Amino acid sequence: EFLLGNAFFYIPLAVLNVWRFSVQGMGFSGFAMLAGVSEMIARIIVAFIFIPLLGYMAACYASPLAWIFADAFLIPAFFKCMKRLKRFPA
Repeated sequence: EFLLGNAFFYIPLAVLNVWRFSVQGMGFSGFAMLAGVSEMIARIIVAFIFIPLLGYMAACYASPLAWIFADAFLIPAFFKCMKRLKRFPA
């Protein structure tokens, strides 16, 4: 159950890694760090709210939920970084 639950969400994980490292490579490491913080917040939410309600199944989907939560933060942050870089070309 755990492996199947994670396997279906490797695309959001790939998006997360590509966009996080792109943002970090552009020099905005604070946004990359905040994406990690948003992942941690999502895991805390699952641990305190969903695991008592749903048990093991919620634990299986904690990481995929964290990846999606971080993507929701990181994708708009990426476009904000791109906008800033276009304003100040090297």
